[in-house]
Amino acid sequence: MIELDNFFTLTTDVMCVVDTHGRAQSINPAFEKVLGYGLSDLLKVPSLWAYVHPDDWDASAQAIASLTAECPTVHFRHRYQCKNQHENQCENSSNDAAEVLTDEKGHWRWLAWTISRVNESTSGTLLYCIAHDITEQLQDAGKQLAAERDCYQSLLKTERATHDRAEKASAQAQLYAEAVQNMSVGLYIWQLEDVEDDYSLRMVATNPAATEFTGITMESVLGKTILEAFPALADTDIPAVYANVARTKQPEDLGDVPYEDGRIKGIFSVKAFPLAANCTGISFENVTASWQADIELKKQKDDLIAVNMMLTHTTATLEQRNQELDQFAYVTSHDLKAPLRAISSLAGWIEEDLGEQLPPENVEQFELLKSRVHRMEALINGLLEYSRVGRVQRHNEYINLNELLGEIIDSLSPLGEFSIEITTPMPSFEASKTPLIQVFSNLISNAIKHHDKSSGRVQISAREQGDFYEFSVSDDGPGIAPAYQEKIFTIFQTLQSRDDLESTGIGLSIVRKSVRAVGGQISLHSEIGEGASFRFTWPKSPIKPVNNLKSIEK
Repeated sequence: MIELDNFFTLTTDVMCVVDTHGRAQSINPAFEKVLGYGLSDLLKVPSLWAYVHPDDWDASAQAIASLTAECPTVHFRHRYQCKNQHENQCENSSNDAAEVLTDEKGHWRWLAWTISRVNESTSGTLLYCIAHDITEQLQDAGKQLAAERDCYQSLLKTERATHDRAEKASAQAQLYAEAVQNMSVGLYIWQLEDVEDDYSLRMVATNPAATEFTGITMESVLGKTILEAFPALADTDIPAVYANVARTKQPEDLGDVPYEDGRIKGIFSVKAFPLAANCTGISFENVTASWQADIELKKQKDDLIAVNMMLTHTTATLEQRNQELDQFAYVTSHDLKAPLRAISSLAGWIEEDLGEQLPPENVEQFELLKSRVHRMEALINGLLEYSRVGRVQRHNEYINLNELLGEIIDSLSPLGEFSIEITTPMPSFEASKTPLIQVFSNLISNAIKHHDKSSGRVQISAREQGDFYEFSVSDDGPGIAPAYQEKIFTIFQTLQSRDDLESTGIGLSIVRKSVRAVGGQISLHSEIGEGASFRFTWPKSPIKPVNNLKSIEK
């Protein structure tokens, strides 16, 4: 049985012989190549199964224990640890093989085992073991299948010198037949009966995976010619390619091949490889789903490109509109302010020229005229500021809010009768400084301006709220009725006549727009006679701009 000895040495499958206790008697080179162990390594441990994954140990032990004279062969799979992940453990391990494997971080390979119990005349009962590495899918199904086919044919032709060796050869041949049946790729084997006739290819073998990939049963194609089995190949060059592989003994990669008849429709990745006896092996996989996924992905990419182009165009248009709006606001404010200044100057000149000759009612009218001019100028400035909120990109900087509030309070110069208290520690964080100054300045000045008494108290506090800070500016003033709490945020809206209290009605509109521009929210909590509390949120980190829109700040 020299051929079987050569097979044991040359096969790429893991093979070994162990006694009934699992002690290694011999291993083939593939065992050491795949798993890293030499025979000397295995003799250091109580059992070949010492390196089985702990989670797979019980099932493996039960399968091996089920070997009897009546049931001489078992099949099972488990994870097996590769060498260099546990050498220190092996040297110090106990007799309990299950305790050897305690490191879940080791490197494992899945092995599909077939073990046969053989009664040797001189060595007693031995276990002949063969394992197929199923950790990764076959990288080259054609070459591997050709090697397995050659081994299978070689085993079938081997003369049996003794009864025991003949039984082992038959068992090993059966293992390879089972390996072909259990392959994860579809397999068709065509035999070219007439080397001159491409269409004389006849199906001689297949496997269950072929049925799974195509939905065509083995019984319906075995023994059929290529056109009887697959009539839609009549108008293609595929039969000629298969026949040429059998004639030239050169493999062919056909790539992705579409096929459709009344039974099946799909796309298959096909490889053809030569076999003995003018046979051509065909390994294939159904890649229809991946093709459809690729088509859908391409469609999504095309849609995304179209949307991006539209967004780019919209962004450019919006940037242009913003620039035009800034220019319009600047020109408009300049053109409006010029006549206002002229009116104010003219009124001043008239007062100076007439002096005490002006009647008291005319003096009052001139004062009213100048106040209206100042009001109009304040409205124009407010409109300019309002139009820029959220569109002008501002520089972010690290802000100590305690210091910033001190500067704001000093700039407002509240009367001595009003106290402004910071009741909680204020945070320091990165943000744009100007919007924060606008928000706090407007809220604090409004609390003072609209107070119904000459003295009062304004309280400022802060607390964390997830990714935001929540700030509160509260006063003990007259309060605001619920019916008007939304109205005060509307531009140009005031609760008192401008003749009674000079106000543009823009301040709170700027506050709300500034808060919303950074992703925050603002709310008012108030009752008549119980003061008012404005609460707003501000992000702990500056928001990132969603585009490159710029605005020209004049």
